[in-house]
Amino acid sequence: DKLYIGGEYVAEDGKIEYSVDVERKNFNRFDYADREFIFQLDKSKLNGLEVGPFSIYNFSIGDVISQEQYLTIFQFNTLLKKLDMDDGLNFTNFFNNYNASYGDDLSLKMAEVVQMLNSLDSATDYVSLWSNSSVFSVMQTDFNSVIQALNNSSVTFFSNYLTSEGTISYETVVTDKKISYNTITIKTEQPFITGDMKLYKAISTEIQYAPQHAGDASSFKQFSGGEFLFERRSFSSAIAAYNSDISDNYEEIVLNSKSAGIYGDYSWGENTIWGGQGDQSQIRTYIPLKKQRCRFLGCKFIHSTALESYQLYGISLSVRSYLIPDRDYR
Repeated sequence: DKLYIGGEYVAEDGKIEYSVDVERKNFNRFDYADREFIFQLDKSKLNGLEVGPFSIYNFSIGDVISQEQYLTIFQFNTLLKKLDMDDGLNFTNFFNNYNASYGDDLSLKMAEVVQMLNSLDSATDYVSLWSNSSVFSVMQTDFNSVIQALNNSSVTFFSNYLTSEGTISYETVVTDKKISYNTITIKTEQPFITGDMKLYKAISTEIQYAPQHAGDASSFKQFSGGEFLFERRSFSSAIAAYNSDISDNYEEIVLNSKSAGIYGDYSWGENTIWGGQGDQSQIRTYIPLKKQRCRFLGCKFIHSTALESYQLYGISLSVRSYLIPDRDYR
């Protein structure tokens, strides 16, 4: 009971590849995205909020990049801090020498740590437990083998080193793209590590209402404000656009929602809606000055961010009629 779609896409090496895409039907926020692609990330492509350059042009504003990690930077650094406190190893510079940060390769970092552990604990061969694999799930398995060896060692003082369980996902939105440099700008700096990343393409939606004339298409009137009414909204931002018979071009206004409910994608204390389901409150906007006085008003709602959703009921407009119907044409 799913759609299968055959198509072509540009691979990371620039070649045309063919694939069969399978429709998502998870009935959760991950259904609200178009195609997904796997790409490789390394520290050389990270510069704060700027990411790249890449050899492909698949990235667009509103796309989401994410990474599902089995072994995280936090878990790795926590191990180093505890090793520093272990009197049995008689070495207190694990964290200073080997700590991991944004974009690091945890496989290489862990390889350095097990080499040092071998020199401090000759009774255990830690190096043989680390396979140097770059596959995230294998890294977690090898990490837990090293942890078990530390807990069973007769040299270490502690026997309660923590293993790594389950996975954790980090994601952020693409907010800008520099085509000349083939780089992108992301909304928030997440603790990404070297390895596989996933790109979720946004589905652009645009709702255009029939011209709103407040019951009389011939009379001159003023539209001062508008409200977009939602059954449910779970998005970070969208766009309202207005035009009129007097000023034909659409003027856009950015609508900032409380949040899309994504933990870590907002500043603490910003009236965030928890749980990812959003809320039902409306969003009120002003009507741009050049669009306010007219016979009829055009309204649009535009959204183009992956993994976000909304259920739009309709619009409500504040209007005041004038007695002189042809005033705008004198």
